[in-house]
Amino acid sequence: MTWARSFCLYARIVVSAHPGKAQDLLAYLATLLAGAEKGDWWRAYDSRFRQQIPALESFFLRGLADNTHRVYHTGQKRYLDFCSRAGLRGVPASEGVVCKFVVQLATEGLKHRTIKSNMAGVRHLATHW
Repeated sequence: MTWARSFCLYARIVVSAHPGKAQDLLAYLATLLAGAEKGDWWRAYDSRFRQQIPALESFFLRGLADNTHRVYHTGQKRYLDFCSRAGLRGVPASEGVVCKFVVQLATEGLKHRTIKSNMAGVRHLATHW
């Protein structure tokens, strides 16, 4: 059920910005959960759905508020600039590089909330790289 939990989190994010999308997302989830009860066909269905990744990514990105895009962009830019200055490979993000980045942000005196926002951008970068 890890997939279902992930999908529910994704749906919650999308619906918070676009309440009108709730019905479509719930219908998709219901289809897959019903399929899971009847066998393994839902995996092939979901796989075919995901082959449309460019459209799916576009849908995901449209589900984010403009301010969320700005926060992600700021964190990603700060992270990539840090990696460039430090001569580190930032993408794909490794645990060690991300830890060094967080230490640098704390050393600069950034508040926990700001560091957390920057990390949201890094996490988004890592999942969409």
